[in-house]
Amino acid sequence: MTRGGRRVFTQGAALSTLALVLASCSGSTDDHATRVDVDVSIQVCDGVSCFTAPVPGAVVTLSGAGETPAQETDDRGIARFESVPSGTVTAQATWGSLKSGPAEVSVSSGGSADMSLAFSEIAKVP
Repeated sequence: MTRGGRRVFTQGAALSTLALVLASCSGSTDDHATRVDVDVSIQVCDGVSCFTAPVPGAVVTLSGAGETPAQETDDRGIARFESVPSGTVTAQATWGSLKSGPAEVSVSSGGSADMSLAFSEIAKVP
């Protein structure tokens, strides 16, 4: 509608336009999880007892997560992935010549997921 040569929006048209703008802005991140944390460990045995130890420096990859780059585990053996698309993802770790088995986790939209990977080999210390 025009008044005095100026375009004037009715209240309904203005609210509809605002709703469309807000919907287009909010849709860009709804399909991503906030994070996926992968804990990588190995069994260590000294001849008397065994314990599970974190593996710093392991390379963890996610498949089924689009273009998610591999991450290296920190000193606590944890690799953190940010903005992972929702759905089922599979993680696998490598450390030197060792390779873990795959593990799957479902990632919810806007949520987070934690998963653990362990190497099947046993590290033996004297």
